[in-house]
Amino acid sequence: MHAVGLCEALLRAIEHRAGGVEVRAVEVKVGVLHEVSESSLRATFSVVAAGTVAARARLVVQIVPVHARCRRCDRSVQTSVVCDFCGSPDVSIDGGDEVVVESVTVVDTGSPWAGR
Repeated sequence: MHAVGLCEALLRAIEHRAGGVEVRAVEVKVGVLHEVSESSLRATFSVVAAGTVAARARLVVQIVPVHARCRRCDRSVQTSVVCDFCGSPDVSIDGGDEVVVESVTVVDTGSPWAGR
């Protein structure tokens, strides 16, 4: 069910950016901490977007890994549990929890802004 809420939020952002023009493609980045796969996100998006300007859009998904910084040794690590270098559990999450609409490509309507 989490994928539905995520896709609904994505759709609202996409519709806002598209300004009522049909959407051809969307590129999004989703952090791995959201625990959704590319395939489930695509399938859910196609259901949520049905009947909207994004109904026929191709969804390109990039899953972003966890990025954290150890507060003890100040190294960047790709884990959210313990530091890979010193073993400290005192890490702060810097990435892997984001949801970003990178780009929205709309159908060319002759407007100078179309296709951006």
